[in-house]
Amino acid sequence: MFLHALDDRAISRLTAKVSGHLAEAGHTVAILSAGCRQEPTAETVSVPRGVAQYGLRFGDQHTARATKAFSRFAAEWKPDVVFAHMNGPARTAIVGRALTRSRTRIVTVQHTHATTFDRVGPIRHMITSALLPRADLVTAVGPYILEDLISQYPRVAGKTAVLPPVGPEPAEVSSANAEVPDHPWFRGIERPFIVTCVGNLVERKGQATLVDALPMLRSTLGDVRLVLVGREDDETFTRRLRSAALAAGVEQHVWWAGYVRDPLPIIARSNVFAITSHSEGGPMVVLEAMACGVPVVSSDCPAGPRYLLDEGRAGLLVPPRDAAAVAAAIVRLASDEDLRAEFVRRGLERVAVFEPRKVARLYAQVAGRVCDSPADARGTVRLS
Repeated sequence: MFLHALDDRAISRLTAKVSGHLAEAGHTVAILSAGCRQEPTAETVSVPRGVAQYGLRFGDQHTARATKAFSRFAAEWKPDVVFAHMNGPARTAIVGRALTRSRTRIVTVQHTHATTFDRVGPIRHMITSALLPRADLVTAVGPYILEDLISQYPRVAGKTAVLPPVGPEPAEVSSANAEVPDHPWFRGIERPFIVTCVGNLVERKGQATLVDALPMLRSTLGDVRLVLVGREDDETFTRRLRSAALAAGVEQHVWWAGYVRDPLPIIARSNVFAITSHSEGGPMVVLEAMACGVPVVSSDCPAGPRYLLDEGRAGLLVPPRDAAAVAAAIVRLASDEDLRAEFVRRGLERVAVFEPRKVARLYAQVAGRVCDSPADARGTVRLS
């Protein structure tokens, strides 16, 4: 498993979970990061037992700078398959393999809807266009992301697959349901109606839409509170967000929770989980909310939420940047107990498809296909 940095973000968490289950199944697994901190921090994902970890020590530099170091690693370790997560590691792995002339298979994994998220210059786009078709298999965490990838790099068509994101482990959900968050809103008999969003505070995540929706919700439903969990990665956006809440008179009804290592207990005790991003890949928090039995309202942004919510059958989809539509969807869930129960039931059924052990088996299946017969490793791997 090759990625830019091993931190606490979704790519790292997915990689760690899949790697752990692959190791349990008897595969020899290593996580390789181009940029690696000297020492783990509280915000670094834990590497599962039985999984090796290597860092190429290139910090925040472009992954391309790690090409020679990757080649040395590949020549020494001789992996059968490298799953290269995102375009930087993909380019590095493909060039690194050429330098060593090894028989290692390269499977690339795209995690974002690149057209709306990545800001790739023409030179990097040209390099990716030349290198990506040389991978043995090109995959993405959802079908719409894969379609977007093919539209940008048509030469990869014909050797693609979907390798989906993962939901939480069953033990994580049990623990979350048993734990009460240490905040007054979650304690006592008369609790407010809580809407929670998890995502770093950056404009792309669209938390401004939720702040704008909060006054509408309070005017209709009464005591509604908004919980925003996530690092303040964009200070300008965070100040604008707080100013908007203050101007709307709801600043005291927003809990700016900041970074929370394990947000599952907060999600599990919420009435509705909402995500209002302008662009998404395979947002694991949507799966976590469904696993906790919390109904989901999501913007129908490119491109992950629609796939995870089963085309809107497992959660409500609303137009991006539409605060009135978000408020209406939440009011609908709050006002209709049967509808809320139906979405909870469908959510639990849907998230079972993304159970980490099942996704790990898909990774193993893909690895077997590219090793046994690369020419046959074509088409989309579909979940049953």
